[in-house]
Amino acid sequence: MSVNLKDLIKRFIMEKGGEIIEKDDDFIWVRMDGNLGIYYLEENDVVTGEHVVNFNRVTEQVMGEKAIFCLKGYDDLAKNVAQKLKIELIPREQLALFIGEYIIQLYEKGEEMPILEEEDVEVEDIQYDEEEEEEEEENPDLIPIIIEEVDGGEEKIIKVNVTEEEAMKIAKLYGGGFNAELKLVPYFLFEFSLKLSIEGSPENKAVSGIIAINALTGAYEIWRTGFETASTIALPHIKFEPKISLELSKETARKSLIKEYTKEEEVTINDENVTIIEKRKTKPLESSIKVNHLGLHYLPVWDVTGRGGSVYINASTGDASKEDIYGLTT
Repeated sequence: MSVNLKDLIKRFIMEKGGEIIEKDDDFIWVRMDGNLGIYYLEENDVVTGEHVVNFNRVTEQVMGEKAIFCLKGYDDLAKNVAQKLKIELIPREQLALFIGEYIIQLYEKGEEMPILEEEDVEVEDIQYDEEEEEEEEENPDLIPIIIEEVDGGEEKIIKVNVTEEEAMKIAKLYGGGFNAELKLVPYFLFEFSLKLSIEGSPENKAVSGIIAINALTGAYEIWRTGFETASTIALPHIKFEPKISLELSKETARKSLIKEYTKEEEVTINDENVTIIEKRKTKPLESSIKVNHLGLHYLPVWDVTGRGGSVYINASTGDASKEDIYGLTT
């Protein structure tokens, strides 16, 4: 039995009038008084300058308040980098005040304490063999992603956020077009978790997320943005059926994760007096890779055609490409 600190933070924010926006990532998305905020909880490590740089890189397209809850504290370099990037670092002491004030307010109202509610506890009679126990010991820090609005195996259609008119305007930037068709591209979605071995580090890093396999081309994408989904769509559309099986897609997902996280990269951290550049090799421990099928999802894409060819526009994000990256013409 344990306390889910992330959920406590969310409840505190809602108590203060904030709206929690559920997304398929590790962040806490909040809308407060019309303003967007994105927060991250670091529970296991002291926050370093590298943590701050990575957080900024992943969220650089988001305009809003940004903060990191630093349960284990933060170092001087993290503080300097955060100040430059306008990211607030919230130390353990301040977080404790937030949570403590929230608990006291609930006590004064006579409401239930959310430390451990009956519905949060589920006990199952599970039999483990020795091999399973050993694997669990090797992977104690894996954090599976739970997507509440997705039922495993169920087909979903990602919400259209870009209208046909808006798609035509976007296409003008790429040479224009006179006809737009909405096409639904099938993707097999998998949640994954793995352990990442980092050169020079004595500890492995737990990584989790969503990998999407295009069921027309077999290409993979790591989805870091959450999408709203629906079971039906009212707009006229063409629906493409998968050309690749679920079994092949799952194997492709595993191989793609190895490819995605096997790399050598430079990490640059700028301080007032010194610039730190490090090269690090990373690779996943293959035995730690876990892949769980979340369902077949259809991504809506506007195919805008004109004299200069087609422009393909992601109808959820607005991203556009002259290249058929979705496999609609293959």
